Amino acid sequence: MKILKPHALKPGATLGIFTPSSPAYIWNEGLFANGIQNLKKLGFQVKVGGLTQRRNSQGYRSGTAQDRANEFMELIEDPKVDGLISTIGDMNSSSLIPFLNFDKIRNS
Repeated sequence: MKILKPHALKPGATLGIFTPSSPAYIWNEGLFANGIQNLKKLGFQVKVGGLTQRRNSQGYRSGTAQDRANEFMELIEDPKVDGLISTIGDMNSSSLIPFLNFDKIRNS
C-alpha cells in the first residue's frame, strides 16, 4: 500500500476539532477555548465536531466508541474540512478503530 502524505495546511484552511477520548473540555474549558482561539489567531478556520460542540461527557470519555468514531468520520467526510486536530487522546482512543471507515479516510 502506498504511503500517503498529507498536504500542507495554509492560513484560511479549516481544521476539524474532535474528541476521541476523555472530555478534556469538561475539566478545563479555558484551556480548550484558548486552543481554539490560538488556531484562529494563526489564521485557521475552525469547525468543532458535534460531540465536542455539545461538550458531551460519559465520565472518562466523551461518548460511546461509535459516537466518537461518528464525530471523526463526519469531519473526514466534510469537504470543507482540510485537517483534523484532536482535543486529547489516550488509551481509550483505540476503541474507535472498529467503527472507522479506512477507505473513506484514505480517500479524503
